[in-house]
Amino acid sequence: MNEGSQSAPQRGTPDTPLQAVREAMATLSSFTKEGKDPAGRGGDGGGLSRYEARDLLLPLGQLILEEDGPEATDLVAEARALVDTLGAAWILAAGEELALAAAEHVAGVEPRWLDHPGYDFGYTERARERLEQRLVAAENLGLELPSALSEGIERADRLLGEARERRADP
Repeated sequence: MNEGSQSAPQRGTPDTPLQAVREAMATLSSFTKEGKDPAGRGGDGGGLSRYEARDLLLPLGQLILEEDGPEATDLVAEARALVDTLGAAWILAAGEELALAAAEHVAGVEPRWLDHPGYDFGYTERARERLEQRLVAAENLGLELPSALSEGIERADRLLGEARERRADP
């Protein structure tokens, strides 16, 4: 299932990645401020999910990639301190989000489809950009991607590049 086909209920769309990061951090901090159990063991209506992880990873990664300044650095430090308070629940939620996004990329770069004349390189490249946002944010938040996922992404990137070259050559 691709990332656009199902999503958590949406609030108003933030105007900037900075606003989106702030909103995501407010949501995540509610798990500690309101005494909710991020792991969902307290009967409080559920724990932290991949949707909350995605809501932070995407705009934070976008911000890191687009802005190289003290504001981004400070925000990363603030976000890292916040997710550290969420412990294993954050690691599981973010891990699930990363694994699903990586799996979508790897599956979407299936060699037997790449040479099809109708293959949508634009969609694949946009999904890969969003995966990169997640990966950059995760790295800056201290999360490590399992080697099998990293290797799968590298293989898919290589296959995609080769297919692009074949398509460009007459």
